[in-house]
Amino acid sequence: MDMRPAANQPQPEPQPTPNQPIPIDIGPVPDVGGGEPVQPRRISPTPEEYSGIIATEPGSLVPYPGAQAGPRAPITSYIYSGSNLVDSGGRIVRKPYDPLRESMAVLADMPAAERMARQQEMARRGFYPRGMRPSQSGFEPQDLKAMEELLTTANYWGYTVDAAWPLVLANYEATGSGRAVRPTAEIRKSLDTQALEALGRKFTDAEVQGLISQIRQREAGGDRTTATTMAEQVVAGANPDEQQAFRFVQVANILNDMLRGG
Repeated sequence: MDMRPAANQPQPEPQPTPNQPIPIDIGPVPDVGGGEPVQPRRISPTPEEYSGIIATEPGSLVPYPGAQAGPRAPITSYIYSGSNLVDSGGRIVRKPYDPLRESMAVLADMPAAERMARQQEMARRGFYPRGMRPSQSGFEPQDLKAMEELLTTANYWGYTVDAAWPLVLANYEATGSGRAVRPTAEIRKSLDTQALEALGRKFTDAEVQGLISQIRQREAGGDRTTATTMAEQVVAGANPDEQQAFRFVQVANILNDMLRGG
């Protein structure tokens, strides 16, 4: 079942809500939950919010086309490409999710009926581990793993879970029409294997999250490359100086072994 978002899928345009102060819990977090979102979003910040965004994420805002009524009129909407998450009202509300730490809390915050309905949809769309279904309680390990994948997906789109949910329903096909979502654990295993060969070590959590973000972006664009091949390709472009140094050490070790053997 092919679970990758359709290429060139139009994105929703959230509408502004009444002014509210910027929450404290925002700011760029490039090493959490899949890295910075790759999908630009439309927002309508207050002047105070605008100043805060420019200060913490320079270059993340550009005027939305047609958002200025005249040459001297204020700009009312912007395209935001920063790392924070936007809610369904078009407001920046929080940092990206930490899927490992927040999956339980997000599930617990949902009303029981809503949680059960969403878990069934997540299972139909391949977010659950292969061969597993939602549990009766809704809080078993497979449920947490599915929520981790959903939070990673929400980070990719750049929206909160509630705001990203319509995108999930629209872009991830239901059972019977393709391939399931590639689990993050599977991608990490492939990345670690390639890292050992290229660097002589495994990637750090921060490095892995950045590379997973690249892979998710390619998947969303329709890339059907296998996990192993895609891992090889993204690792090839990571830490080039360290890779060169590691190869030099390998060659030096081979020469030393040859000299000792001679």
